[in-house]
Amino acid sequence: MTNRRRFMLALAASALARTAPALAETFPNGPIKLVVPFPAGGTADFVARLAGDRLSAQLKVPVVIDNRVGANGNIATEAVARAPADGQTLLLGSTPNLTINPALYKKVNFGTLKDFAPITMLAQAPNVLVVHPSLGVNSVAELIAAAKARPGKILFASGGNGSTGHLAGEMLQHAAGIQLTHVPYRGGPQAVTDLIGGQVQMLFFTVPTVMPHVRAGKLKALAVSSLRRSPVLPDLPTVAESGIPGFDATPWFGLLAPAGTPRAVIDRISLEIAKAWGDEDIKAKLAGQGAEPWTTTPEQFTAQLKADLVRWPEAVKRSGATVD
Repeated sequence: MTNRRRFMLALAASALARTAPALAETFPNGPIKLVVPFPAGGTADFVARLAGDRLSAQLKVPVVIDNRVGANGNIATEAVARAPADGQTLLLGSTPNLTINPALYKKVNFGTLKDFAPITMLAQAPNVLVVHPSLGVNSVAELIAAAKARPGKILFASGGNGSTGHLAGEMLQHAAGIQLTHVPYRGGPQAVTDLIGGQVQMLFFTVPTVMPHVRAGKLKALAVSSLRRSPVLPDLPTVAESGIPGFDATPWFGLLAPAGTPRAVIDRISLEIAKAWGDEDIKAKLAGQGAEPWTTTPEQFTAQLKADLVRWPEAVKRSGATVD
C-alpha cells in the first residue's frame, strides 16, 4: 500500500469518526424510508407497516413504506445496500431476500453481512406442514413412513423454486431420508388450491392461508416448521418434536440499515422497536398474520443471519434450484 493510499484511508476514517456522532445526535432529521421488497398486502408488508407506524409515533417523523418489488426482492435489497448510511433508509429484511437469494441467484449485487447493519428481528412466521386427507396420515412420522413405502410418489407443492416452502420440503427429505416429488407453482394460492383438490398431497405454507382450510376439514395440519411451538398454534407439534430433531425452517422478518450506519442510530431504532413490541396489541396483530414478535440485539440478529446463511443455502444446493 502506498503512503498516499494510507494517508487517504486515515483521512476517511478520521472524517467518519467525526461524522458518526453528529449523525447520531441529529437522527432522525426527516422522514424515514422503509423499503419493503414485497408487494403491498402480504405478511411482509403488514409487519413493515406495523413497525413503521410505531417508529413514526415514537421518533416523531413520518415513516414512508416503499414497496419496491422485482427480482424476488433483489432490487429493493440492492437499493438499500447503496443508500446513505445515516439511518434514514431502512430495509425490511426477510429469510428469502437475505439468506436464500444469495444462493438461488448466480449473482446478487449485495453481501448480506458486508453491506448491511442488522438492527433487530421483528417477527417469525413459521409455515405449517399440511397434507390432503386422502393421504391417510395423521403425523409427521406417518408421513415419513408413507414416503418410505412409496419413494417419489408423494407430490409436495410449493409457491415456487427456492421459496421457503420448497426448501422446507427439501430439508424434510434430507433429514428423514425420504424421496418426495416437488411440484412448483407460480405462487402459493394456486398450490393451496391444487392441494385442496387432491392434485398434490403436501405443502409447507403460511398459517393464515392454510388454517381456515384445516378447520373446514379440507386439509390436515401435521406440524409447524419452527424449532419451538408457535403460540398462534400451541396444540400443533413442531417437525423437530415429531421425529426430526433440530428441524428449523422458520421464515422471519427484521430491520436493517446500510453498513456503516452509526451504532448510536442502530441502537436507537432497536430500542424503540423493543419498547413497541412489548405491547399486547402488537402481539395480537402479528398473531392475526400467523406470526409472533421477535426482537433481538444487533449481535443476536447477526448471529441468526450467519446461521441461516448456512442452513438455507445448503437446502438450495441439495435441491438444485436456480432462477437464472
